[in-house]
Amino acid sequence: MTAATGAYTYTLNAAADNSATANNGSIAETFNYVGNASSAKLVVNIADDVPQSQDAVVTVEEGSLPSYSLVFVLDVSGSMTSPAAAGELKSVDENGVASVRTRLDMAKTALISLVNEYYSAATNVSIKLVTFSSTAALLNTTAYTTKESAIAAIDAMTGSGGTNYQDGLQKAMDAFTGDAAFNSVANSKAVYFLSDGAPSAGDITDPGAPVAEGGNGYSTYIAANGIRSYGVGTGNSIYNPTELNNIHNVDADKSGEKDLAILVPDVNALDEALRSTVPTAFGGSVTGTGGVQNVAFGADGGYVSSLTLKLDTNGDGIAETDVTFLYNRTTGEISRVGGFPATGFPVASDQLTLDVTRGFVDGKLVFNFSTGGYVYLTSGAAVEGDEFEIKFVVTDGDGDSVSGKQTVKVIDGSPQANNDTDSMMPGETSLVGNVVTGAGTDGSTTANITSFSGAGSGEDKPSDDAHVSSITFRGATYVLTADSSGSGADFSYSIVNGRLTWVSESGASLVFDDDGYYKYTPRVQEIPDPDAAPTVTYAFTSAALAATAALAGVSFAGIARNSSVEGSATVTYGADGAGVNGNANNTRADSLESRSSTSTAASTRAASPAFRSRSTRPTATCLTTAPAPSRR
Repeated sequence: MTAATGAYTYTLNAAADNSATANNGSIAETFNYVGNASSAKLVVNIADDVPQSQDAVVTVEEGSLPSYSLVFVLDVSGSMTSPAAAGELKSVDENGVASVRTRLDMAKTALISLVNEYYSAATNVSIKLVTFSSTAALLNTTAYTTKESAIAAIDAMTGSGGTNYQDGLQKAMDAFTGDAAFNSVANSKAVYFLSDGAPSAGDITDPGAPVAEGGNGYSTYIAANGIRSYGVGTGNSIYNPTELNNIHNVDADKSGEKDLAILVPDVNALDEALRSTVPTAFGGSVTGTGGVQNVAFGADGGYVSSLTLKLDTNGDGIAETDVTFLYNRTTGEISRVGGFPATGFPVASDQLTLDVTRGFVDGKLVFNFSTGGYVYLTSGAAVEGDEFEIKFVVTDGDGDSVSGKQTVKVIDGSPQANNDTDSMMPGETSLVGNVVTGAGTDGSTTANITSFSGAGSGEDKPSDDAHVSSITFRGATYVLTADSSGSGADFSYSIVNGRLTWVSESGASLVFDDDGYYKYTPRVQEIPDPDAAPTVTYAFTSAALAATAALAGVSFAGIARNSSVEGSATVTYGADGAGVNGNANNTRADSLESRSSTSTAASTRAASPAFRSRSTRPTATCLTTAPAPSRR
């Protein structure tokens, strides 16, 4: 408070406890003051805020996701399991906290994340597990069909020994052979084959080749049974990925040729790389969807304490009865009001899954009471025009509650197209990608990832099997839905079966398919070259030379073995260069230690040079259209 003017500021530094007040939920603070020989009081009322809610309507496209039969083949050889330095990796979580773990531990964490992703995005998932080292083992002849059982089995994986790709691939085939349900043509089938090294036991030269060529027939088998096979290399010790490339059969950019294996040198990124292969579902929240906030908890925070939906309680396929589920945040359990569903309650979790087995006839709903978020899949059970209501009660931190409702409507799908960019860097002579999946473009999150989803910011939504109908290139529009050919002043083109082939006399060319695949080759003059400026070299073989480099703006910082923070270790300088203190050898960075370099000198050149030019592919306007969807 200012004495001269009487102006004041009152700041609440922590949440006020309104629960014990009788003044309509408010806390009153009184300040007595004296001025000009008279006194008065200032009363500050701190009112209890309560949650606010408004009803909302969201829309979801109809669609059907397949059932999945998945085989995870995991390398458990000595290099994956050894706690020795050679088998250890540094893991850094989202908060920047570093820990040292084995490659096997990190691979198992990534597989568990993959399991969670599939179970949150599909209706039926069956999983079989294979481990391999010097030999391989199929861990379960009967598929795991629950998330919990699959995760528990992955957690228990262990082993040691060599790296026998051949037996691992054989056991993957065994997982499908003789199991008609698991190998059903109605299921989408995939094998994830993870290893940190080249094969060292069994057939080490293309062990999955056709039997006639000396292999065990894996490549022939997966082709005949429609199985997607992902060869995944983990860590930075795979110097020759030839055999992983042979295992991988996914064509992410839809070029007509299979991609190379998915190589993840930084095992911290393995989780993201694997999850990018999982199809997406509709994700929403009763607190707000699509940037619109429908619930405000206020300063006390809050959660969803009650959820009510109409469910089919008599098995006739019609949702006719409101069923309420209650969440107790103190015990962490979900209960239901009444006797339906008859089994499975209470649930020791904040996440509730509803599907046809629990009376939810519109697909599958996975609801999180702590956040109000949910994942919904129509799963072929809901069609255009169907809708259901999610009624809920939100409760804040001191017990105030408010109810709300969100209506989910199922609509017909329509395609969406997003802009893409693709930049050519020195050393590249052409640009290859897919404008529909986003694979290979600048926005792509991971190279050589399946076309399921998650390719990046340029990913389109080709509902109802939409294809590219036309593109605009260099001022001309080319319709891909009919065969044609023609020429211009300095070019010729042809369109055959949805593929445009455009060739210029200058040497530039473009291939563009109606599935979104493209390959653009610019003129030789347009291919970027590295900057030809002279290179400035700084030595770090003594403290004095390091100080000279630092004056020019070039310096090193050390990162300790168990940290992710620059400066957590001291850098020393000697005849061998810049070393990191703290482990076996202070003259080098060893055993998960690392160095980071900083350059503020305008004239310096990093290992990847600055570029004199940056060429991007020509703009191609992609219009996706969909045929009329079939109706049930």
